[in-house]
Amino acid sequence: MILSMVLVFLLILLLVLILFFMFAILLPALKTQSFSVDNPLFSEMELKYVIPDTEQHTDITKRAVVLCSPDKKFSTQRLNYNPGQSCKIISQTYESLNDCRFSCIGLGDCVKVCPQEAIVIKNDTAVVTNLCCGCGNCIEACPKHIIKLLPLNTKAYEMCSNTEESLTECSDYKKMQNIEIPIKKGFKIWRTCYRMFTRS
Repeated sequence: MILSMVLVFLLILLLVLILFFMFAILLPALKTQSFSVDNPLFSEMELKYVIPDTEQHTDITKRAVVLCSPDKKFSTQRLNYNPGQSCKIISQTYESLNDCRFSCIGLGDCVKVCPQEAIVIKNDTAVVTNLCCGCGNCIEACPKHIIKLLPLNTKAYEMCSNTEESLTECSDYKKMQNIEIPIKKGFKIWRTCYRMFTRS
C-alpha cells in the first residue's frame, strides 16, 4: 500500500516538473527567439554540402545491367592485381586486366556506391541482383561505362560492350544472352519503403 502511494506521488511529481519546464522555461524561450530570413542558419557555401545540386531520381521500371558476361573466359590474364585497388586506377593505368579493354575490371567501384547493395562480383565481373532500384549510381562510378539501365521486362541482351572489330579471346564476345537476375536476400520492407520515398 505504501509502495503504491510512493509511486503515485513520484509520478505526479514528475508530471509537475515536466509541466513546469514546458510553461516556465521552454515556451518563454521560444517566444523570445527571433527568426530572421536575413540571417539564415546556413550560408550559401554550406548549403552546397547540405543540399546537393542535383537530385538523384530512381526509376523502378528499369534495372542496371553490366554489359560484360560473368561467364566469360580468357585463355590468359594480362595482370595480377590487389583486390583493394580501384577500377578507375586500373582503367587509367592498364585499360584492362585481359585482352578486352571493354571488359569489366571487377574491383567493385560500382559496389561501393550502390545504396541497395545490389551488386555482387562474380568471376571478376560485376553482376546486378534483384535488389536494384534503378538509381544509376553505378553507371557514373564505372570507368568503363559498361553499365546500362534496361527495362525490367528485358529478357535477353547482347552482354558485350566491345565496339571494336578487333578479335578478342573472350569466350562471350558479342553473344546474345538471357539476362539472369541473381536473387540476393534483403529486407523487403526497407526496399519497398526506399522505392516509395525515392519515387520521382
